[in-house]
Amino acid sequence: MDYIKTTGTSIYLMHPAEILIGRLRQQRAQRPLLKGLDELEIANFVKETLAKREDYYSQADYCVEGERMKLKGLLELLKA
Repeated sequence: MDYIKTTGTSIYLMHPAEILIGRLRQQRAQRPLLKGLDELEIANFVKETLAKREDYYSQADYCVEGERMKLKGLLELLKA
């Protein structure tokens, strides 16, 4: 994270686990870490991975709710 902070601006687009799970279920074949996992295993993987990474993600320069943030709003945020 130190490298990212010194070289640019970081943005964490926060999404509820359920949203990510739904998206990843549809892309399971293209995601090597999810290949061969059933629905419950994907859900557990996403929830566990988010929990492990949250400390890092929350260090982003901007943490925004991904479902509410539109591209225009994100661009305005970055201009500020």
